[in-house]
Amino acid sequence: QRKFVEDTKTIKQLEEQVQRQKTEMKDQNGQLMDMEKIIQNKEQDLEEYHMQNFKLQADLETAAEEKSEKDRRILELEQELDYYKEETEKYKEKISEIEKLERQELDYYKEETEKYKEKISEIEKLERQELDYYK
Repeated sequence: QRKFVEDTKTIKQLEEQVQRQKTEMKDQNGQLMDMEKIIQNKEQDLEEYHMQNFKLQADLETAAEEKSEKDRRILELEQELDYYKEETEKYKEKISEIEKLERQELDYYKEETEKYKEKISEIEKLERQELDYYK
């Protein structure tokens, strides 16, 4: 439970960092890719442990202790795998939110640019009219 509380605090800090630092989205993507690699490695570890458990059944006396330990480790790996999958989803959601905000910001600047272009065009028109008037 302490690890869960620590993980929860860490997740909260990461979420705040993501919101404050949109410009680090590339790093976040890198971290997402790292997490996906970790998940793949954990899945491979899990498969290896399952195969080892099957082979250990040949020697029942020593296999009983080893199997118990391997089962515990498999459970830990499955829990870790679930944790990393959840974290990956959270990163994907945050990245999606950031991308949405960036698109909104881009649209806003496009609109503002268009307004400025229109105003500049109006000013230029008035300047030409004034110039024509004085000619």
